[in-house]
Amino acid sequence: MAYVRAIHKNSRGLYGSPRITAELRRLGFNVSENRVARLMRDNRIIARTKRKFKKTTDSNHRMPVAPNLLERYQTKPEARTGIFDNRQRLHSSLGFLTPEEFEAEYWKLITGLQNIA
Repeated sequence: MAYVRAIHKNSRGLYGSPRITAELRRLGFNVSENRVARLMRDNRIIARTKRKFKKTTDSNHRMPVAPNLLERYQTKPEARTGIFDNRQRLHSSLGFLTPEEFEAEYWKLITGLQNIA
């Protein structure tokens, strides 16, 4: 029974009696699937079922398709540099200041407050 629990736990609860039986046989135990199923049932060990696949993308439409911005990059490192290391484009496209612009605005504000005091 300890082996059944261990195999079930190692499979993250996905293995049912057929797979656990196969695993026990691979380990050298002579067991039937019915016995493993009965042991699992008696000890309330239940395999989780897989979710049904649900399609979330509808490609059959007449709406405009966004351009593929990755086509301009030839290699992965080039794409990574162009997308993630371009701080100016990334921040401005989100409507935020770049780190350099933020720092400049911060120092303007601090010096302005010091002049008032």
